[in-house]
Amino acid sequence: MTHPVNLLAWLLPILFYGFGEEGGWRGYALPALQARYSAFKSTAILSVIWIGWHIPSFFYRYELKGMAYIGFVLGIVAGAIWLTFLYNYTKGSTLAVSLWHLTFNFVSMMGKNELVLSAVISVLVMLLAALVLIKYKPANLSSYEKTSLLPEVPISNVSDPIAEMKIIARNNEKERSR
Repeated sequence: MTHPVNLLAWLLPILFYGFGEEGGWRGYALPALQARYSAFKSTAILSVIWIGWHIPSFFYRYELKGMAYIGFVLGIVAGAIWLTFLYNYTKGSTLAVSLWHLTFNFVSMMGKNELVLSAVISVLVMLLAALVLIKYKPANLSSYEKTSLLPEVPISNVSDPIAEMKIIARNNEKERSR
């Protein structure tokens, strides 16, 4: 990191990669899910989507074999738990999660030829995720309330999406009139 080119290699992806991906995952999807579900359930749903997002990159970017796929999936789930904690702890900062995600990717790529560094980083994220799961309740995965785009919406048994939207709109009007 002492050479200016390395710093530039870290800063440019912030604009294109870090904010792009995290703007969608934690900037929109996570708070939308947390409006309806606990932070843990929202993270589990987002993890499945995030794993699906990375599957095409297996064909051109990663050199995974055998059990490494399981490690990759566990790493994604652990990363999602850690990023949910970070997002909720910072009360919805996409800047914090974007910088963390980008730094993780940058350090991982620095150690691409040295598998030990990548493995250590992945294990560290898994330990951080385990700590979050042990220390905080599934409702928030943080010492602060979960952050959502909308007021929390109770899960109903309504199978009609139009009727569901009317219920949400009615609940939102009640919130505004308070």
